[in-house]
Amino acid sequence: MKKPNKKDYIIALLSVTCATLLFLLIKQDQSLKDKLEQLANNKEQMESSNKSHKYSSGTLKNKNQIKDLKINALHKQISNLKDKVSNAENKGAAKTIGKLYSLEKVIKEISAQSEKNFKELSDLKSKNTVLQNQLLQELSKKSATPTKVKSTSSYKRSTPIKFKYTPSKYFLPSKAKTVYKKSYTPKKKYTYRPKTTYRKPSSTVYHFPTSKSWTEKKSKKTKVEDLGDFFEE
Repeated sequence: MKKPNKKDYIIALLSVTCATLLFLLIKQDQSLKDKLEQLANNKEQMESSNKSHKYSSGTLKNKNQIKDLKINALHKQISNLKDKVSNAENKGAAKTIGKLYSLEKVIKEISAQSEKNFKELSDLKSKNTVLQNQLLQELSKKSATPTKVKSTSSYKRSTPIKFKYTPSKYFLPSKAKTVYKKSYTPKKKYTYRPKTTYRKPSSTVYHFPTSKSWTEKKSKKTKVEDLGDFFEE
């Protein structure tokens, strides 16, 4: 058994440090992922709250517009009643004056409510701006690059590792030249004899040929046979 050298100890220490650094990096990544998920959830909640605030602000604006219209109508009525009171000399003048006072009270109450609504709107807007600024600050902090763990540069390789090239037996070496044939002669193929086909006759009755040569031969034969029959008689 060989005794371990200093290099072996150094390599073991470096491997242990690398493993610890990797473990720490994995933990940091997991924590960052969890924080990013929390930020995304917070962002969604903020968006939903902003939507609800916008909806409430819209409803308040509509209410204020309606109240302004009512106030304008009441002012018109008051002006009309004042004109009537100034011109009227009847017994019902006192009653109309009482109505005017009551209308003025209603107008004051409506104006106070409208001021309250305006204050609520301003408060909501300020809250929205504050929350948006907080979100932006958190996102800017978390999106910054994480602190990198510095690796120890105590050990440096003196000589680079050299790998030997071993050519495989399945591939030709680089210097070998493949020899190719200049001309290609294909193999001769055997040509089979064409198959003879016999045509089946259309009927069993034999039909004599009607060519000219055959009729001439037949006529000669019949003449000779007729002469033989004559001499026999």
